[in-house]
Amino acid sequence: MEQWLSKTDLLRRGWSALAIDRLLPPPLSVDKMYRRSGHSSQLWPLDLVEQQEGSDFFLQQINKQRIKAERRLSAKQRQYLLSLVERCHIHVPRHSYKHIREATLNSVRDYRATHAPFRDDPMYAPPATIVRWQVNFIRHELTCYDDICKQLAHYVGERQAHKMLKNKVLALIAQTYPKFRDECARQKLPLNDK
Repeated sequence: MEQWLSKTDLLRRGWSALAIDRLLPPPLSVDKMYRRSGHSSQLWPLDLVEQQEGSDFFLQQINKQRIKAERRLSAKQRQYLLSLVERCHIHVPRHSYKHIREATLNSVRDYRATHAPFRDDPMYAPPATIVRWQVNFIRHELTCYDDICKQLAHYVGERQAHKMLKNKVLALIAQTYPKFRDECARQKLPLNDK
């Protein structure tokens, strides 16, 4: 007994309207007497459909549909990730500038003790460098910035979400520590390029 497929069946199998028109002969029309609408059903033989599903044209159409679906999914995932960054709460604790400077220099000394032992004492670095270190210390050590960055890793839109997060944290640091406003503005990243 021969099996037949409707247009709905073909669409579920990945066929597009273009592929149906180009690869299959005109359908067999069967009246739907049991329905009030009086429409007819269009049917194609299963063996012919399976034969055409191996054709180059059909496989190209399936590949194009897959790529479009992946792009739509990627766009949704990117939007979701960006909305997470927008909604996340980040707290920048308030400390004295003296405390931030001392903690930053101690952190740089600890880093250099293991990674660059022959470098000069960071206390004698140029003032602009020390300010940069202080902003980075606040961002990495006093906020949840690094934890959120780890959560963003390996998702579609990670790079843009990371830029958005960094800019958000820098704005909060500038708001909490006005003395570092210029350095925060210097470190901000453009969001338009991917």
